[in-house]
Amino acid sequence: MKKLVIVFVLIFSKMYSQDTIHYEKVDDFRRVYFEIGIQNPQKDLSNKFEKSYNIGIWLRNKIKKNQFLDLGIELNFLNKPRAIEYNDDNSIVKFDSSKDGLKAGLRYSRIFSFNKNNTNFNVESNSGIGWAALYYNVPEYYGDQIRDKLNKKTNLNTIFLSQTIKLNVYDFGIFCSYYYTPYTMFKKSHESNFGSQSLAFGIVYRM
Repeated sequence: MKKLVIVFVLIFSKMYSQDTIHYEKVDDFRRVYFEIGIQNPQKDLSNKFEKSYNIGIWLRNKIKKNQFLDLGIELNFLNKPRAIEYNDDNSIVKFDSSKDGLKAGLRYSRIFSFNKNNTNFNVESNSGIGWAALYYNVPEYYGDQIRDKLNKKTNLNTIFLSQTIKLNVYDFGIFCSYYYTPYTMFKKSHESNFGSQSLAFGIVYRM
């Protein structure tokens, strides 16, 4: 997970430096979004962890007037996650949560201004797609043989879809997001009815 975070930071730095070189004038939109929020798991997902804390960074590129494409990464810090079950040849093994999650992807964003003469107060829509993961470990009490066998099967990786609405005032804003993350789509041996829906609320800083 740390290596992936480093890769994304390097990509952000390279893209931001390229934009700075090629554009001599200051653009009339914010390029980088920092988002901090609380994610509330819904329905079956609420049995896997309680409210989690999210930190995200998104790099914005303009497509046309008031339309943008964002590239971003979001770190998730799970609160009170519980162990999940894995079916290993008809034997149930429990995986402990590492309390970490990750999302990375793209968002199509559009801004709707209330007043053409004042673009600092606006509503924004973000439609996202990307990759999401939850990280788990095999407890030590299972022994080295079982741990070596299952170590590569603990983590849950899937696609995600999201829809976000923001209210921006100058450099700050608030947001509400819906996430669909079918974590067991590609791993049927994990718990059925794992859960996939969550809501997030938080604040935004634009620069």
